[in-house]
Amino acid sequence: NQVPQLGPSERDFLDACETPGGESPDYPAVQAAAAVSLAAHCARLTGETGRAHLWRAATALETSTLYGVFKIDQATGAQVSHQTVLTRWVDRELTAYQPSVGRAHS
Repeated sequence: NQVPQLGPSERDFLDACETPGGESPDYPAVQAAAAVSLAAHCARLTGETGRAHLWRAATALETSTLYGVFKIDQATGAQVSHQTVLTRWVDRELTAYQPSVGRAHS
C-alpha cells in the first residue's frame, strides 16, 4: 500500500468507516472519498469553487489518493494514470485477476 499524497490513507479511511457489523465500504465509497479529497485540494489551491477553476486545478495535478494515482489529460479530459485492478475469489482468497493475453475468442 502506497501512502496517498492527498486525502486519507486506505487504513485511515477504513477505520473511519468501520461499522458495528464489520462491513467494509464499497468501491463507490472509495471513489467518492478520493473525489472529495481532490475537489477540496483544488478548492484550497484556487480559493474558488466554480467548475472552471476546479477543472483547471484538477487537470494540472499529478498526484495520488487512496484510490490510486491521478492525472487528467488536459487536451481530452480523460483520466490517464489510474489503473483499476479486477479481483476475484480463488480458493477463498481475493486475488488480482490476470486475464490471458492473446486468448482466442470462441
